[in-house]
Amino acid sequence: MLKNYRKGGLLLAVWSLAAAQVVASHFLGSSISYEYVGNQTGVANQYRVTLAVEREATGFQIGASAQVIMKSSTCGVLTSVWLMLEAPEFINTASGQYACIPIQNLSSSPRTSRYSGTVVVPPGCPDFKFYFEQCCRPPGITSMIAPQTQGDYIEAELNNTVAGHNSSPVFAGVPNIFQCVNNPVKIPQRAVEFDGDSVFYELIDARQSASGWVSYAPGYSGTNPINSSIGSPLILDPSTGLMELTGASPHKSVVVVKATEFRLIPATGVWVKVGSTVREIFVEFVSNCSGQEVTIPLDTAAG
Repeated sequence: MLKNYRKGGLLLAVWSLAAAQVVASHFLGSSISYEYVGNQTGVANQYRVTLAVEREATGFQIGASAQVIMKSSTCGVLTSVWLMLEAPEFINTASGQYACIPIQNLSSSPRTSRYSGTVVVPPGCPDFKFYFEQCCRPPGITSMIAPQTQGDYIEAELNNTVAGHNSSPVFAGVPNIFQCVNNPVKIPQRAVEFDGDSVFYELIDARQSASGWVSYAPGYSGTNPINSSIGSPLILDPSTGLMELTGASPHKSVVVVKATEFRLIPATGVWVKVGSTVREIFVEFVSNCSGQEVTIPLDTAAG
């Protein structure tokens, strides 16, 4: 479902309505992606936008719809895209995220929801953004100051000027990580890329709105979001999305991975940035477990 609005009071009114639709006040993480579907539907320049939301079960119930904003400053676009819930909220036990620590041993109880909807994207704009923001996060996130007062913001970028249509990468790693302290762990966050583009991965600061970043607790940052051991700090492979680390103490953190895609333009021989997507991952380390080095399985159903 799609509504188009220009800047002004009407957009603000619709944004207030959206807050009543998606009222999960305990956001653990989320991801957003888009896929070009015009070649399937016959509607020129049509894209499907997908939003995956992870929330703590103790928060307010998730809504049946979610609002994503599409914006291009260059082309003067500010559009409200309504996404509908694909299926009832569920516990994502099939992803393997509880393979190392049984869900009953955790203080967190993540619930997963996925939303999707279509929108027609005008061609020829280099700076499209699809973004979702909502408040707030659950208390107890070690890496943030007063997380319950800080919002959640994610975005996906699209440049459809010189390279034409594009589908963003879609993350295939598990959306939540539950691990034992003092155990080396490998966490795949590879993104599936549908167009054959080159993908670059990086850790970035978490954001709470389109205009502001979260306040990290002392010692934590976007590039150092986990209390890892001195001999085994968090390392992200920029070409594969694989994270490796050893947690040094029981704690809860949010890790933000950005996947940016570049496309080679044959006519010029130049690599051009055509899009990106961001995923927030909730991580909890506990001490009441034991084991050896662990490789987290890929969640091929993740959005």
